[in-house]
Amino acid sequence: MSLFFRKLLIGIVVLMFLASSCKQRAVIPSKKPENIRTQELLKAVDSNRFEPSYVSMRANARFQSGNTSNSFKANIRMQRDSIIWISVSAYGYEAARLLATPDSVFLINRSEKSYFKGKFDFLNKKLNVTLDFGALQDILLGNPLGLDSLENIKRSNTKEHYMLSSVNKRKLKKLEEKPDRFDDDIFYSSWVDPSNFRVAKMSVLDLKSNQSATFLYSKFEPLEKNNVAQVLKAVIQANQHGEAEVEFQKISIEESLSFPFTIPSKYEPISK
Repeated sequence: MSLFFRKLLIGIVVLMFLASSCKQRAVIPSKKPENIRTQELLKAVDSNRFEPSYVSMRANARFQSGNTSNSFKANIRMQRDSIIWISVSAYGYEAARLLATPDSVFLINRSEKSYFKGKFDFLNKKLNVTLDFGALQDILLGNPLGLDSLENIKRSNTKEHYMLSSVNKRKLKKLEEKPDRFDDDIFYSSWVDPSNFRVAKMSVLDLKSNQSATFLYSKFEPLEKNNVAQVLKAVIQANQHGEAEVEFQKISIEESLSFPFTIPSKYEPISK
């Protein structure tokens, strides 16, 4: 896998974590947390998930890793639980096109006339990240991660948010100090805005691959019956530190979408 293609993949992966604009200022919720029961909180969070059958997004984006910074435009299309499709262009030309399904990833690199075709686990190994389709989908849509096993959820309140986590605060502090003492691989935390029960901040800590990701969602605006974040800051810490800024020009809920993807016959597979 060439260095250029690796950077391109990392940039697209970071882009897939994003859900809106380039402003990076956190917004304080207008409403303070109340002492509601945890089950009521979880029910409210679940009922306010953003889960359109089809959604399209158009964006300007900038990705930075180390001393390298790249700007590009992106068109994103999604079919819930089925397809994530991204077309990335620079200087008026398409540079890459990606198609992800629950078990496979396909990527065309126009500049090098090459392509990738494989499973998520191969891509994870190459990029030293831990990704799956469901996580990418939820992060793009601003939905919380790690709330599947209700008996393992720890709940607390901060001054401004409800906090839902797979680990309590005391264990989290010990985890940061001595991560090798814990058997669990991945820990999730979500800070919930009490005014709309949408995720305002989310963090993922992967001990096995020694990486972390933090996402800050803000500037929620109504989209049909949903509240959708218009501003996000994302920081990915893996082998390389990556930051991405995305300004969405348009987010639309659609009745249906097409996902065109054809690998040209003259393109070569990337080296594995």
